[in-house]
Amino acid sequence: MIYEAIALKDDLPGGRIAVSIEVIGNQLQFQIQDQEFVWNVSQVEIEQGGSGNQLIYVKSKQDPSITLYTRDKKLLKNPDITKHRNLGESSKQIRGSFRNARIGILTLVFIIVAIPAVFFFFRSFFIRKLADKVPVQWEVEAGDKLFTTLQLQYKIIQDSAVSAKFDSLFAPLVQSANYDSIQFKFYLCEDASLNAFALPGGHVVINSGTIEKIDRIEELYGVIGHELAHVTERHHLRGLIGNLGGFLILQGIFGSEAGIAGSIGESAGHLSSLFYSRKFETESDIKGYEYLKKANISPHGMIEFFERIEREQEEMLGEKGTEALESLNSFISTHPGTKERIDYLEKQLEKDNINYNEVDYDVQQLKDFIHSKLKD
Repeated sequence: MIYEAIALKDDLPGGRIAVSIEVIGNQLQFQIQDQEFVWNVSQVEIEQGGSGNQLIYVKSKQDPSITLYTRDKKLLKNPDITKHRNLGESSKQIRGSFRNARIGILTLVFIIVAIPAVFFFFRSFFIRKLADKVPVQWEVEAGDKLFTTLQLQYKIIQDSAVSAKFDSLFAPLVQSANYDSIQFKFYLCEDASLNAFALPGGHVVINSGTIEKIDRIEELYGVIGHELAHVTERHHLRGLIGNLGGFLILQGIFGSEAGIAGSIGESAGHLSSLFYSRKFETESDIKGYEYLKKANISPHGMIEFFERIEREQEEMLGEKGTEALESLNSFISTHPGTKERIDYLEKQLEKDNINYNEVDYDVQQLKDFIHSKLKD
């Protein structure tokens, strides 16, 4: 069998030349220029070397001025080489070294590929763990600043009677959420669109159009339960962290928190444009459903509200370019998969099989109260 190699010899031009090695029986043969060389295999020594130990060096006591090297590892398995006791042992050791190096490279490649894959798979877990390390007070302060900014953009009603009404109305849900780290504050926004939203730190804003369009108070409870869950599940903070690079997230969990704290602080200005992911919406549905159950309020109101959204969208589809459709689409864009969520909630209700008493509350009286405050 022939193996391609390089011969090193001082009197050669450049000190080296390409040669072909052939092992025949007990002889190792090669030719340098016009001169034939025949080495007795029993006099040959094999060593590993070169850059990264990737080369096989062949020397002989017969011609110590010549060194051969090759990358062809098949030479190590040549039966005429391995049958000799000294070469067989050297060959075995070098093969083992190459094998270990190959395993090491494959392991490294696996780690390089696996770490991002594992991080991607457990990304949500890592984000939640890092969010747990951020004090709730940070969210409170960020939410206060954001609410101050939103007051310049939206007509939010500042009225103690409205605040007292909402505090009393939503107290059962707040108690069910049992999130003492935050004091929830409820506000009315003069806006005819069907919407409500929560800010980090517990500010919950309800559009007047939402109250105007409900038929039963359970619908409003369903909306508020969902929004409270966005706060208790820290979706705003987790959304910010999720927008950071993977390295920063891991650094925040396993290393210094200083860098991650600065990065989160720099991203806080983007809170107002942060949309909830489908995962966050699903979490809020599940948690909101739990809060309603715990407060002994029928979660069917949440379903009715989603159904209302679907009906209004269908009614408005024919009114192209209307302001109402634009407002409704704004709500839907941040609350995707409405039909899917309705199906999930209906299955949960069927599974729980709980009979809830209807909440005895005069919705029209609430609407009249809101109307009076909008006129002030």
